[in-house]
Amino acid sequence: MNLSSLLFLAGIVAVQQFSRLPSLFEFIGLVVSGLLLIYRHHWRFFALLAGVLWASLLGGWRLSQQLPDTYQNQEVKIQGYIASLPQQQEQRTNFDFIVTAPSGNFPDKIRLSWYYPKLNLAAGQGWEFRVKLRRPHGRLNPGGFDFEAWLFANHIGATGYVRDKPPPQIVSLSPSIGQYFARCRQAIADRLDAALPGSGQLGVIKALTIGSQNAITQEQWRVFRLTGVVHLIVIIYLLKRKFIPSQRLETSTDWIDVESNNSHLQNQQSPLEFFETDLKLTFWPKNQTFGFLNHK
Repeated sequence: MNLSSLLFLAGIVAVQQFSRLPSLFEFIGLVVSGLLLIYRHHWRFFALLAGVLWASLLGGWRLSQQLPDTYQNQEVKIQGYIASLPQQQEQRTNFDFIVTAPSGNFPDKIRLSWYYPKLNLAAGQGWEFRVKLRRPHGRLNPGGFDFEAWLFANHIGATGYVRDKPPPQIVSLSPSIGQYFARCRQAIADRLDAALPGSGQLGVIKALTIGSQNAITQEQWRVFRLTGVVHLIVIIYLLKRKFIPSQRLETSTDWIDVESNNSHLQNQQSPLEFFETDLKLTFWPKNQTFGFLNHK
């Protein structure tokens, strides 16, 4: 059993080295080969092939969630809800957005920036936007953070910004568990802000309670590194975020993270973000964009 598990893992790792995913014809050939291995009771070889099939299927599904070429750099009207706690900066507010319309081959989750919003944004709010989107893309310097790989690991299929015309509108959406959890996190964050105004530990408390670490300062991260407690915060943080449903309850049972870190857009990254990304990309070469991301 242990050897079969290692072979299954080896098959997954092998796919990470591919420059592209198997074509439909190649995939059918792999399935037929797997059936022959089962028939001949070659379970160890089948475990290796099963790892290849599993990683290929998962990779194909994840790539299908990326923005289609027809929407690249085009304006499109979308509906959905804010999935993450909005991060306000001087000129813009960044947030993750779960798309409920259009459906079909449109990404379920995107990352948006809204410049000079006139209303206060909150997680769980339903909106109708006109946005301009592009496929995930990031600049990778040696030793730097791979933003494109981070977007891929966090199920984000496009990035873009909100257009002011026509004016965005708040809309009512069909109830979903993902939206309910987003509203709960926002309510807890608001209560923490009210109970601890100006507290230097507010960011740490938010990270431990609702999985949002945007308010943790670099000085606090330095103290965590020196005292060796970063891993404790990481574990608690990931447990708070692990299973959050993102799609409408009546149409999907997929479970993904809907809380994401917005500090990447500022080319800054905390130790927690490095750790989390490495966990999600365990078997991918470090500081290296996925080989098959550009697969057509």
